[in-house]
Amino acid sequence: MTWIIFLNRQVLPPEIPLFYYHPWGKDQLAPASQIWILPAVSGGIFAVNTVIAWLIYKSDKFLAQALVFGTTILSGMGLFFLLRIINLVTP
Repeated sequence: MTWIIFLNRQVLPPEIPLFYYHPWGKDQLAPASQIWILPAVSGGIFAVNTVIAWLIYKSDKFLAQALVFGTTILSGMGLFFLLRIINLVTP
């Protein structure tokens, strides 16, 4: 995700539609610098879940595998939304 943002940083407009849960319009827009929220949150969740999975792997392998699988799905969704935002705002 960071490479995608880094490669597209010059073509991003000053405001991007980042907050889809707000009503349509000005409330959805955020400064382009806030696009770094997506990889930061995804990386943070990945780190926390990986540490938890590593700590509980011996006692509960299923839960550890579920955490890793869930983290993979969440990271994929973050990448999907990042690509969607960049495709919406770039020519």
